[in-house]
Amino acid sequence: LPGGRRLDNDADRAEVEAEWGTLPDAPGRDLHAVLADAAKGKIDVLHLIGVDLARDCDAPALAAKALKKVGTVVAQDLALTETVAEHADVILPATGTQERHGSYTNWEGRTQRFSKAVDGHALVLDDWEIVQQVAALLGHDLGFNDLEGLRREMARLGARTQPHPWPEVEADAEAGDEEDAEGLRVVGVPLLIDEGTMLTDAVHLKATGRDPWVGLNATDAEGLGIADGALVEVAGPKGSIRLLARVGTDVVPGAVFVPTNSTQTPLAALGDDAGVARVTVSAVADAEVGA
Repeated sequence: LPGGRRLDNDADRAEVEAEWGTLPDAPGRDLHAVLADAAKGKIDVLHLIGVDLARDCDAPALAAKALKKVGTVVAQDLALTETVAEHADVILPATGTQERHGSYTNWEGRTQRFSKAVDGHALVLDDWEIVQQVAALLGHDLGFNDLEGLRREMARLGARTQPHPWPEVEADAEAGDEEDAEGLRVVGVPLLIDEGTMLTDAVHLKATGRDPWVGLNATDAEGLGIADGALVEVAGPKGSIRLLARVGTDVVPGAVFVPTNSTQTPLAALGDDAGVARVTVSAVADAEVGA
């Protein structure tokens, strides 16, 4: 729920219901569950807001099945992504950052507002305006009609005043199986400057970014015969990518760091419908490097 509140916490639930009315008893589906149901024909419409499933989804194979199966794909976006170009039945054009009033929130939770610099093209609307109008067509009143009304609600439902206690973590019943599993567990993280949609054609900005790498613990690297700076191949069930290795102690043993979206083939494309949880990492032979 908004502001870090939990659906199963009575006090949290009461705060949100005071603004929104009665909430469902059960939590909603996550992205993987939505795509799985869509691929099975249980969902008729997918409304995607700034999401390029073909590139950014953790399980692109499952996303492709879902996009083909659903009756209607509504894309609310400002870029001609692969998902929009290949699958969208309805396109709702949204304004860009410079064409709207908004705010940024940094990693520390600090929020700073910004103002519109230029007018957007004809027919484009802010994301909140599109959502409000779609809700109205479906017979729902979101309770605000302008940006200031939305901001007032955001202020009322801002961050929870007290943090929740740390959850009790149960012992992993499959811990023994993890030790016998093949390959290394993937730690996928997007780099600040990568191949993301919003950096399309940003040639000069991309030139300032770091070269992507694969991070290995020194213990794992030694066992695999991989030296620091060597070219390695990261392979999953559906494909592989090649990057230089960075060996050290920043990654725990048994895991491998791989940037999610810094190569022509994104990390997610290496997996199947379940995504990619484990990969094998091997050194590329000198003959192949020369070739």
